[in-house]
Amino acid sequence: MSTSNQNQNQNPELPEPQEMLAESQTPEAPHDENSGAFGFFRKYQKLILYTAVMFALATFSITGSMQQWFEGAFSGRTKVNAFVMVDGKQVALQPEDYQFAQILAQNWRAVTNVLPNLGDTSNSSDLLRRFAALRRISIAEGLDVSMAEVDKALDSLVAMVNTRQQGAKATAANLARMQGMDSLAQYRDLMREAMRIGNYVRMNSLGVDGTDATLMASITDGQEKVALRVAQFDMKALEEELKKKGDVKEEDFRKWLDGKSESERTMWGVYDTNLISMQLGIGRIETFDPAQWTEELKDFKFGDEQLKLLYEGEKETRFKLEKPVDGQKWQLMEDQKVKDELTKVAKLDEVLIGIRTKMVTQLQEILKPLLEINAKDAQELALVQQTRGETKLLAEAKPDDAELKLKLQQMDEAIVAKVNADKASRDAAENARKLFDFRGKFAELTKDKAGFEVQELKGPKNADDLKDLTAAPIAMGAWQLPQLATNIQVVGEIGASPARTLRGAFLYQVVELVVRPMKPWDKVKTVVEEKYFIELAKKAGDEKKKMFDDQLFELAKAKIADKVREIEAKQTDEVTTRFNKWEAETQSKLADADKNLLRFGDAALAAKQAWQATRDRIDTELKGKGAKRTLIELEVGKGVEAEVKLAAKGKYAEVMVDAANAAGFTVSSVGPIWREASSKVPGFSRQADKLTVYLWSSDGRNLKLGEVTSVLEDAGSRRWLMAACEKVEPLTDNDVPRKEFGMQRQNYRYQGITYAEHQVRTAIAQSFSMDALKERYTFKEDARDDDTTDGKPADGKPTDGKPADGKPADGK
Repeated sequence: MSTSNQNQNQNPELPEPQEMLAESQTPEAPHDENSGAFGFFRKYQKLILYTAVMFALATFSITGSMQQWFEGAFSGRTKVNAFVMVDGKQVALQPEDYQFAQILAQNWRAVTNVLPNLGDTSNSSDLLRRFAALRRISIAEGLDVSMAEVDKALDSLVAMVNTRQQGAKATAANLARMQGMDSLAQYRDLMREAMRIGNYVRMNSLGVDGTDATLMASITDGQEKVALRVAQFDMKALEEELKKKGDVKEEDFRKWLDGKSESERTMWGVYDTNLISMQLGIGRIETFDPAQWTEELKDFKFGDEQLKLLYEGEKETRFKLEKPVDGQKWQLMEDQKVKDELTKVAKLDEVLIGIRTKMVTQLQEILKPLLEINAKDAQELALVQQTRGETKLLAEAKPDDAELKLKLQQMDEAIVAKVNADKASRDAAENARKLFDFRGKFAELTKDKAGFEVQELKGPKNADDLKDLTAAPIAMGAWQLPQLATNIQVVGEIGASPARTLRGAFLYQVVELVVRPMKPWDKVKTVVEEKYFIELAKKAGDEKKKMFDDQLFELAKAKIADKVREIEAKQTDEVTTRFNKWEAETQSKLADADKNLLRFGDAALAAKQAWQATRDRIDTELKGKGAKRTLIELEVGKGVEAEVKLAAKGKYAEVMVDAANAAGFTVSSVGPIWREASSKVPGFSRQADKLTVYLWSSDGRNLKLGEVTSVLEDAGSRRWLMAACEKVEPLTDNDVPRKEFGMQRQNYRYQGITYAEHQVRTAIAQSFSMDALKERYTFKEDARDDDTTDGKPADGKPTDGKPADGKPADGK
């Protein structure tokens, strides 16, 4: 049908097509429009059209609802036999309970402001069941929520979001979309059901005990305080006693220091920096004229980044104000005078870098042939040394070979010659470097230029001496990094970059050098004496520690004399058993060797020789069986000693005081103190009693009654010590610091919630678990489950249409 015909049929005011045709031409014969095969449809076409449209609208509008009804009525996923007991009455759960529960289980994070956490949420099926049961229970208890209350809850949530996200302008509709809701209405319905369940569970938690008394009980529950007896030898106190005696002379300290290793002396800081003398090629900023260096500065660039970096490095020495102005301590970088001065400094650096490059190039041209000769000599020396090593191995393998002996002698002579040649060429290079005319070259390259001169700085000077260069004739001011010069290891070397001071910059050449000299005695005396007495006291402390160990063991053995005799009595039997076993096994091996020797004739000479060697070795072992028995006795003895020590350790707590008195240890008491004091008592680690702090940072706080620590070395306080636990008591309320109690009240167990809220959450999680619902409300379901697709529930039990206990829901 064409578009025009469609429009005509749909609009009754338009003339029919046949009428339009009749107006344009005369028919050949009269024609009845309502006759023929399609007459009926022509006559009633409007009625038929309207009827079809209405039928289609009705069909599409109700099909979805009908389909949902049928699915709800016949789907195996719908709960139809679930019950709870409320106020002694059995109440059946409805399909909508599970429908709302499923939505809540999928979107519970969207309503956490009104629905408390019910505990474990990892099992969505379990959570769905609990929500369904709680919805029906709350309804049965008469709880309902008005939409006005829902809107207040949403307004509160919107306000909270806007407060947390400053500047946000969230609305309830925005939140609904953010939470994945199709509409605000859907979010309101979800919030209503969440509030219904939330109100019910919170009402049931009103009686939870969150008082201070309960909090204190939870803090002290299972907690203990311990009292320790401690034996210690204080090496630090011994140091002070030795110092007070004053019977050690300066030559004793010096002799002792001479016997120390290089690494120890370096660690103690007894070495000075290198001592040097220098020649300085100076450029003074005041009289420096960049216009005289146009060729050298033709490629000079100094942009904003370079300006900023140089300003940061120089502002403290060049631009610091005597008194801060408006909080500003330095002249501003934007000041044109500052920019001009920094530009001039940068240009002076550029000129000096260019001068250094030319000087170093000339020096390298002088050194190049000499260094090549030295490299060749060093390579030849290494080759001769390698050959000599190989020859030595051959000579040792053939001590009677006269030719090898002669060759080895010749190689030794060759090495001496090569060593001398290497030293001579190296000395030649070093002398050439020393003789390089730094003064003449610098003067030549700065001839007729204002502000440049050469000065000599005679030493020996260390890094501290070189920091102040204000004295005439150098008069350059403070040098911030003199270590750049004192770190140089070769006489004649030129510094790697210009050194900058307030009054200019300079190049330098080291002309005299003393490598790593000892600092003056008056500067190292204190350190040396301290290290000397520390070592002396440590040596005495180690001897006392060994004596204490021995006394502990002997006194403890005396306490268990019978046990010791019992352990030692087993030694002889154990030695005999092991020795007899070894001898029998070795005799068996000897017999096997004899049998194998008989198997092989002269045709299998190699195999026969191998077995003969094996037999000879076994026979030798048997002949030395006395030595083997001694070895077994030693091994068994070590085992017995270890067993005795283990048994004796159980008595160490009883004999510790006597052992301490015999070995020169002192005995003191610590505590009783809370085992968790190191983490619970404010300022515990900073208290003056470092002994207690150390024990509570080690194994001391974990000792059980009658246990002892090993002999511990407290390196920080320099002492040997052992602790024994002599008392264990329950923690009391008075032992808990007020600050710890207050913190637990506001941030219980560092969970970010108050103790009262923790109690509520715990009560809810315990009271509304699946097990609790089954026990408190006799919650029962049939075997069909939300997670089933094959007629079996999620727990795998058979589906029989009965509750989990096999009885009907009414209990009959």
